[in-house]
Amino acid sequence: MCVSMAEGCFLPIVVLLVQCFQGSCRAGAVSAPGSEPRDVTPEPLANNSRAVSIHWKPPERPNGQITGYLIFYTTDGSQEGVDWVIKGVVSDKMSAVISRLTLDTTYYFKVRAITDSGFGPFSRTVQYHTPAAECPRYLYGQDCGQHCGHCKNDDVCNVVTGNCPDGCDDGYDGLRCDTCERNLYGPGCTAVCGQCQNDDVCDALTGVCPGGCREGFHGPRCDRESLCLPVSLLECGWGWRRGMEEMTSLSVREDCDVRRGDVTQRQLRL
Repeated sequence: MCVSMAEGCFLPIVVLLVQCFQGSCRAGAVSAPGSEPRDVTPEPLANNSRAVSIHWKPPERPNGQITGYLIFYTTDGSQEGVDWVIKGVVSDKMSAVISRLTLDTTYYFKVRAITDSGFGPFSRTVQYHTPAAECPRYLYGQDCGQHCGHCKNDDVCNVVTGNCPDGCDDGYDGLRCDTCERNLYGPGCTAVCGQCQNDDVCDALTGVCPGGCREGFHGPRCDRESLCLPVSLLECGWGWRRGMEEMTSLSVREDCDVRRGDVTQRQLRL
């Protein structure tokens, strides 16, 4: 058995490992960590489907200075004793990459902390399933159940993360190229957002401005320009204004300045 510490093996602690695997450490047990590492979380790596990154938080009761952690992993969660593979992490680092895993396989991970006097209890066991050896084209993720976005040049996305290798098709954005670029919306991300208040980004599906329209524009998408009409046109009547709106997509604004000789929408309705 070999305990991997960084790039090599850390052999001096092998005998102690065998004795302590079942939690039966004797030497210095009083100063060993009093609780387990918390929130052990496996995460896939974007550029390596045969590896996983393991993160955790330190024990709530370390009982002294943590000098390292041991990561135990196996493909058979029912295994006991020293049959689990062990990777060591020196100092107080709280993450490690486990590589050379088998594709389309479930792995089980647990972590325990080390002090100069002994080993703490195991964390809860967590599972991670490596990606399938090959997802069908345009699919990725656990069990190939998610669809790739709009990758540039019709590329296939990463089977683990869904990220596009060389960027997105025109109009799309994000690592997975599954959202519209700023100020674009709709199918194909080809429609241009209107004049949203405070330069907000419109909804990528509907084009609606979340905070209303910039001054001078109106409508759900803020794509219709408002218009102030001179008082001299008041005699043309309401029918003229309505016809003009229908032909030009303009609308008389509510905030026209009467002192400038403009007429408000409310005045035109009288």
